[in-house]
Amino acid sequence: MWRLTRQKHAALDGAGTLVHGGRYSPPGVPVVNFASEAGLAVLVALRYLQGDFVEAPDDYVLGWTDIDVSPERVPDVDGDDAIRDWVTDWLDERRSLLAAVRSQVLPEADVVLMNPRHPDAASVLPLVTRPFSFAECLHTPPMLARYAGDTDVPAWPAWVGVHCAALAHATALSLGPLSSLCCKLQAHPVLCDLQHLLRRHSDTLA
Repeated sequence: MWRLTRQKHAALDGAGTLVHGGRYSPPGVPVVNFASEAGLAVLVALRYLQGDFVEAPDDYVLGWTDIDVSPERVPDVDGDDAIRDWVTDWLDERRSLLAAVRSQVLPEADVVLMNPRHPDAASVLPLVTRPFSFAECLHTPPMLARYAGDTDVPAWPAWVGVHCAALAHATALSLGPLSSLCCKLQAHPVLCDLQHLLRRHSDTLA
């Protein structure tokens, strides 16, 4: 299980959701949100990142922990409200430690919720973390300079140099799903240009 968060929120106590709740959990109840893949953890954090990548706080950490439990699958229902109602009942009943929701950002992966009030939560080991830099992860691809003379390739701002090969490897995806995924990042519409670029140059991005 993976989390990309600021160091001060690395504890698996669910305190971050108490005030405002989470996308799939109500306020007032602690919940720990994991991603099933490291790449999904990065994408989720990226969607909520405000401002320029290079100005992001320098205390982000990418962390993981092993939990030897199969998550309970949240039914594929329509809308966040229906999912939140299911999760609310699941939290109240404390019937399992983990629940998996199909990611809206990356349907091939899951958002995994952990109930820290479940009896088994005490056996979950703390995150093993490493420092994470958005600027280093999303640097301009070295191959981009080779395309400088191709007028058909859209120009990117320097801060949108997404390292596509690394992200595809992290999420175990082909470039096809990854390219369509880029167009879902509504907070940064310029990333939609990646779909055209990946389609033209997928043979050199590996």
